[in-house]
Amino acid sequence: EIAPRKATYIPTRVVGLKVEPGPVGPGSFGSGFSVNGKVVHGGTVPARFVHVRALAFDAAGTLLGIDDTYADVEVLQPGATARFDMTMFDLGATPARWEFTVTGASAT
Repeated sequence: EIAPRKATYIPTRVVGLKVEPGPVGPGSFGSGFSVNGKVVHGGTVPARFVHVRALAFDAAGTLLGIDDTYADVEVLQPGATARFDMTMFDLGATPARWEFTVTGASAT
């Protein structure tokens, strides 16, 4: 029997994070795709667990795949930047467009 109840710990999300991806190119060993870029913190609260997600779409808007990674810092201070590198598996088709999102939990 399952008795769901409200979570006891829900981390506060940090506002002001922005992802600046570089160009998406061919992945290592000739398969898949890779991208690197940076996360810019324009907020006022330090962020931890800075999570970058990439979504790949075809020309019709169909989602081809999702991949994610974390920025290369443990805590991203306000006004600072952090790098990320992501290698995505072969999606079976070349995406027409990419969308990138970033989230982070409050470090305070």
